Amino acid sequence: MILDEATSAVNIDTDRRIQQSIREEFVDSTLLVIAHTLNTIVDIDKILAMDDGKTVEFASPRELMQIEHGIF
Repeated sequence: MILDEATSAVNIDTDRRIQQSIREEFVDSTLLVIAHTLNTIVDIDKILAMDDGKTVEFASPRELMQIEHGIF
């Protein structure tokens, strides 16, 4: 499934409900998520961080959070 800013135009409660539904209903699916907010992607397996159209970082959220001065 491809999600491009799927919850960008909804309130926080609706965003939470949508994210919960996605995580429950698509557990065996591959998701490609384009997002600008951390709560949308924090529990994703791998994150590809881009800058100016180029790959800057690619790892799990936990690994990316440990990079000092990282883009993520």
